[in-house]
Amino acid sequence: MTDADLQKLADLVHAHIEGQLTAPQREALEAAIEAGGESRRIVADMLRDHAVLHWNHVAQEAPATDGVEQFREGVHPPAGTLPKPKRSLWLPMALAASVTLTALAAGLLIGKQTAQPATFATLVHADAATWGGGSLPTAVGSRLAKGKFRLEEGLATVKFDSGATVTLESPAVFEIEDAMNANLVAGTAVADVPESAHGFRIVTPSARVIDHGTRFAVNVESDTGATRTHVFEGLVEVEHPTTDKVVQLRTGQKNRVEGDHLDPVSPGPVEERWSAQPATVLERGSGWRLISTRDGRGKDGYTASVINEHTSNTQLLVKSSEQKSGPRRKAYLGFDLSTVPREKITTAELILTFEPTGWGLASAVPDCEFEVYGITKEELENWDPNDLPWASAPANVTKGNAVDLSAARLLGSFTVPRGVQKGEFTLQSEALRDFLRDDPNGQATLMIFRKTIEINDNGLVHGMASSRHPHLPPPTLALKLTEP
Repeated sequence: MTDADLQKLADLVHAHIEGQLTAPQREALEAAIEAGGESRRIVADMLRDHAVLHWNHVAQEAPATDGVEQFREGVHPPAGTLPKPKRSLWLPMALAASVTLTALAAGLLIGKQTAQPATFATLVHADAATWGGGSLPTAVGSRLAKGKFRLEEGLATVKFDSGATVTLESPAVFEIEDAMNANLVAGTAVADVPESAHGFRIVTPSARVIDHGTRFAVNVESDTGATRTHVFEGLVEVEHPTTDKVVQLRTGQKNRVEGDHLDPVSPGPVEERWSAQPATVLERGSGWRLISTRDGRGKDGYTASVINEHTSNTQLLVKSSEQKSGPRRKAYLGFDLSTVPREKITTAELILTFEPTGWGLASAVPDCEFEVYGITKEELENWDPNDLPWASAPANVTKGNAVDLSAARLLGSFTVPRGVQKGEFTLQSEALRDFLRDDPNGQATLMIFRKTIEINDNGLVHGMASSRHPHLPPPTLALKLTEP
C-alpha cells in the first residue's frame, strides 16, 4: 500500500470518528474493509489508536460529568468536539492496540460481513446419501440458507420452516430459495405440504409446480429436461413458464411439460417410472464354488398378483403392498446342485445383485426386510420360469402378503436400507446350509419375499438381476466344501 493510499484511509477513518462521513466516503471505507487483507487490518489499527488516544488524552482529563461519563454510557460527544490527532501519530500507535476498538470496527463497519445468512429449512434425514458438489451443509440437523444440494445416491429429506417437507431421490440437484420456494434442477422430489405451506412452489427448468395442500412428486427427466408431476393426494397447479398456461392436478392425476407443450391431465399409474441408476458388478473372492441360476438346469422368475405393463425379462421383481388388488410380487430361484457333493457343504451364501427398476418411489418404503424361503415339497419344484401364475406359484399365499409354511421353510433374512436400490446383498446362514445339504434330488428352489410393506401407494418395486440380465451376475450360491 502506497503512502497516498494510507493517507486516504486515515482521512476516511477520521471522518468516521468525527461523524462527518459523506455517502461516497462511507462507500469507500466499506469497500476497503470488505476487500480484507492489509486495508482491513490498517482500518482496525487506526480505530484502536483512536481509542487509546481518546482514553489517554481526552477522557481522563475531562470532568466526570462530561467526557468520561458520556464515554462509559456509550454516548458520543458532538461532532467536532474531539481534537483531531496528528496524522504522524496513526502508524506509530498501531502496535499499542486495544482490543476494544477491534469490536468497534467489526460492529460498525463489517457487521454485514460477519452476519449469518438467513436460514429457511433443516436437513432432517438422509438415507444412504452420497453428496456431490453444492453450497449447503449435508450433516443431518443442519440449518439451511439459500443454496444448492447435489445428491448423488440415496435419499435426503428437507423440512422447510413453512411446514413443507421435500424428500429428494437420487440423483438430484435441488436449490433452496426461501421457506416457500425451491428449484428442482434435476432428479426427483416428493413433497408433503400441510395447510401452513399452501402455495409452496417447486420450479423446474420447464415448469412451475404450485401446491395447494397435498402430497406429490416432481421429476425432471435427465434426457429431455421435461417435467413430470404426479399428485398422490390433494391439488397442485402446474404452470408453463413462458405461456403461463395452467393445468390443475388432483389425487391420482399426472401431467408432463416439455418445451412449449403442456400435456393435458391423465391418470397416474400406481407404479410410475421415475429414474434409473447405473448398476454394480458382482465380485467374489477365491475359495468359493459358485453355482448360479444360469448354470445347468438352473432357472429364475417371478410371479405377480396383477399383470400390468410393469414387467421385466432381465430383472426379478419383488414387492409387497397393502392394496387389495396389489400389485404384489415374489421371486423364485432354481439351482442345479447335481454336480455338488452336498454333504460336504460347510458354508452357504446366497448372493443377489439389486438394480433399480425405475418403478415406484423409494421414499414410499422404509428399510425393507427380505426373507428367503426354501421350498420343501419336491412336487413344487417343477415350475416354469416363463409361466409362473400367481395362483399356482410354489408356496405362495394368494391373498395378502404371506408364505405357505406348509410348503416352505424360512432360511433367513436380509435388509435393504431405505433409499438403496442397487448393489450386492447376501444371506449366509446355517439354515441355508442345512437346506442345501439335505436336498434329496439336486434341484433346490428358493423364494424371495419382501416382508416389509410400502408406507404409501406407489411404493418402490425392488429388482434383482436375473439369469437373463445382459451384464449383471444372476442369483448365485457361493459354497464352501470340506477338503476331499
